[in-house]
Amino acid sequence: SALHCVPQLPTPTTTWASPFSSTQQRRPRTGAMGRSRACRVLLVDNYDSYTYNLYQMLSVVHVEGTSVEVDVMKNDAVPFSRLRPSIIEYDAIVLSPGPGTPECEQDVGVCRDILDHLVDVPILGVCLGHQALAHAYGAKVVKAPVPFHGRLSRVTTTCSSDDEVGRGSELFAGIPSDGGFDVVRYHSLVVDEAS
Repeated sequence: SALHCVPQLPTPTTTWASPFSSTQQRRPRTGAMGRSRACRVLLVDNYDSYTYNLYQMLSVVHVEGTSVEVDVMKNDAVPFSRLRPSIIEYDAIVLSPGPGTPECEQDVGVCRDILDHLVDVPILGVCLGHQALAHAYGAKVVKAPVPFHGRLSRVTTTCSSDDEVGRGSELFAGIPSDGGFDVVRYHSLVVDEAS
């Protein structure tokens, strides 16, 4: 079987550091003359080495011609009470993979509070982060009937730029809709569709 590797990405310009250090200054939401500033993303690290890969990928993204600035925080570095006032400065949050289960508060740390209290900030969950999203909304995470460890699957999108929600063109911009595309799946758990 072929080995699927992530292509070499350019070195990110942001630093791997807590967004809540006392020496770091906050960027204003807009720059001089009303120009938009970098899109700010908070990446919550659930103690998984893949978090660095997510950081690398996010750091080279450009949104509407603006760079993405990524701050990384361990899931137990800051209590939510301290995080809450500054979290509104972020345009999006990514909850990383990690060991454990979304049912265990120690495994997901501040992710649970983020999911319980934030409704206006877009949140993407990867692996444990995705499971935590499902769990926060009452779904159950169960063993998959068949584990997918490094197997290819075809993905097709169901939204288009003309969908009734009107967000298809934003969410799926640049993603092939005719015939779909192949992705590598690596999981042994799924969100129970009946829950």
